[in-house]
Amino acid sequence: MHGMALSFVTGFAHLPMIEDEEIVREVATRTLGKNGYVVFEATNAKEALDIFERENGELHLIFSDVVLTDKTGIQLIDELLFLKPDLKLLLCSGYTDSKSQWPIIDERGFPFLQKPYVIPDLLQAIRDTIKPS
Repeated sequence: MHGMALSFVTGFAHLPMIEDEEIVREVATRTLGKNGYVVFEATNAKEALDIFERENGELHLIFSDVVLTDKTGIQLIDELLFLKPDLKLLLCSGYTDSKSQWPIIDERGFPFLQKPYVIPDLLQAIRDTIKPS
C-alpha cells in the first residue's frame, strides 16, 4: 500500500542532486531513482557544473542544498541560469538562520524544500517543480 500511495508522484527526469551530507544525498538519490528519475550525485557546486557540462545542459531540474562546501546554492543556480535561463530548480536547506539565504530565495521566488523533509514531500516538490507551467 505504501508504494501505491507514492505512485502518483513518480516521473521521469534527469537531475543532479547537489548535497554535501552523504546520508541525505544517498537516501534522496536512491528514492528518486526508485521513482523513475535519473539522478546524478554531486557533493559541491564544481561537481554540479561538471555534470551540467557533461550532460550538455540536458537536465530537467537542479536540486541543490543552499549551503555547499565551495559556494552557495544561490551562486550555483545563478551560474546555471546564465547558461540555461529556462532551467527549473529546487533548493533545500536545514538552516533557519542567515545561512539559509531565505530572503533571497523568497524574493526571487525559487521553489524551496525545508530539511528535514519526508519522502512524499520530496517527490511532490520534484514533481511540482518539473511539471509544465
